[in-house]
Amino acid sequence: MAAYYIFVLRFGLVDSLERNAQIKTYDGMHFHYEPWDMDIALGNKNDGGIAYDPPIDRNTKLPGSVTTYAYSGRSANDQGEIVTSNWLFDALEAWPYWMNTIVPKVADALYTAGLNYNNIINMLDNNYANQWCEILYNKSGFFKYIQSGAGDPEWLGWL
Repeated sequence: MAAYYIFVLRFGLVDSLERNAQIKTYDGMHFHYEPWDMDIALGNKNDGGIAYDPPIDRNTKLPGSVTTYAYSGRSANDQGEIVTSNWLFDALEAWPYWMNTIVPKVADALYTAGLNYNNIINMLDNNYANQWCEILYNKSGFFKYIQSGAGDPEWLGWL
């Protein structure tokens, strides 16, 4: 789970800490996180625009907002006080051994293994983008944003 936590925070997967993640097991004893629907990553909104400049963490708020945090699962009232939050990640961040020992060791191991911004961008831009035809992306966007709105252009206003 430390690797998942670090991966999510490093790459700004703002809706993957709770909403777009599944906890899976194949034997009932060993569990792992599996992220999915990672269209909001690296500070992007799901329409492709930049919402947050890096670095961001669980305390980053939407620019100009008192109530909206970057990562899903956390919100605040009009006074800026946290009213909802992901209890699992709150507990982990409050555990000094986790934050001061486990997270840095896992982060260093992942970085040493090549998990860094430049390698990921290179992989996405040069490996994946060159292997998948553009029409696949266009159809995906059409189904997700246009067809699901039943042809009503007003529903896209939230983008």
